[in-house]
Amino acid sequence: MKQQYATECPQFFTATIQEWKHLLKEEIYKIIIVNSLKFLVNEEKVIVNSFVIMSNHIHIIWQSKNNNSIKKIQNSFIKRTSKEFKKQLEKDDKLSAYSVNAIDRQYNFWQRDSLNIELLHPLLNYAGLVGRRPSLGAHV
Repeated sequence: MKQQYATECPQFFTATIQEWKHLLKEEIYKIIIVNSLKFLVNEEKVIVNSFVIMSNHIHIIWQSKNNNSIKKIQNSFIKRTSKEFKKQLEKDDKLSAYSVNAIDRQYNFWQRDSLNIELLHPLLNYAGLVGRRPSLGAHV
């Protein structure tokens, strides 16, 4: 099988839990994040260079792979994690904390203003900056 490489520059992505709630404080929700990243890697959609999970937001440095659009990858990640958060929050009887009054959804876990920055400068150690954050972080 032919080796596939990243097709875009690395991207710095930040996503925040709705209203800065501390959803990611519990281990099970961190595992949902990690498993969602693993899924994207195993599907050969993305290369994850580094990530860190804090109690209410995440930072990821990743690159699209096989001509996948970074926007589609982000949407897939947000959708997948939201679906899993909903399942787990139902089990934990905490889902009502994420209820919203919106036309297109009943619950919302992520804020809509995710940050994405293309990392163009090759001499900066972006992964090192992400790795210095306080919670569960990894270089993959």
